[in-house]
Parts: sequence; structure tokens; C-alpha cells
Amino acid sequence: MPAIDEFSLATVPIDLRFNEQPLSSATAFTWERHDMHFLITNWHNVSGRDPNTDKHLSRTVTEPNMLYGMFNTKGKNIGDKHQLGIRIRQDSGEVGWLVHPTHKRGIDVVAIPLVGDPVSSTLLFNKQDGFPRPIG
Repeated sequence: MPAIDEFSLATVPIDLRFNEQPLSSATAFTWERHDMHFLITNWHNVSGRDPNTDKHLSRTVTEPNMLYGMFNTKGKNIGDKHQLGIRIRQDSGEVGWLVHPTHKRGIDVVAIPLVGDPVSSTLLFNKQDGFPRPIG
């Protein structure tokens, strides 16, 4: 039986929605830094805009306010997942992600803070040792 690369367990398929209206699908991965946990994905996924032109990617000019991720469930069989919904934009327009402090959206990457129980059931990359590790 072929081995499963443990790095593939940090990958999270995501669906972007406006409320419950599906907009797009993408991928992300989990990351740990200074005992804080993040979901990493592209800026254009969460903003719904082209990072170079700032134009909307959708013909409906809709920007996502919810992200649903399928996270691996800790302590279960490989492939067992649970869904987690994350509000990424408030009604006021305030966003729930971090961008690079200097380059902003120029590098098309965001970090979405993960908090609470979902963190303890996911596999996260650790920058210090470069290997995914279970948290919890």
C-alpha cells in the first residue's frame, strides 16, 4: 500500500460563499506560528477581486463573506473530515484576514486566524521544523 505524504493532510478544500450562495471553490492549508493557527489561501479567493487590477472576478460583483473548509479530523481515520464555516467579512465590510505588512495583496496570499475547537482537530504546518503536526 502506498504511503500518504503527511503534508497532504494540511490541505483544506474551501468553498467561498456570499451568505449561503456558492461563489467559488479553492484550496488552502493550515499553518502554525508563535502558537497561533492560520488558514492560508490566496487573496483573490477571499476578496473576489483580481489582485493586480482590483476588478471583481465574478460577473455578479459579489464578494464572499463566508468560507467553508473541510478539515481533517484529528484522531480519526485518514480522510475523515469535518466542515468548518468561517465568517471572513462582516456586514460593515471589515475583513477577517491578514495580508503581508509591506506587499499587501501584491503577493496574493492571506492568513485567516483559526481559533477554538477546530484548531485542536486539524493538522498544521509548523514553520520552525517544517513538518505538519497535530495540535491539541
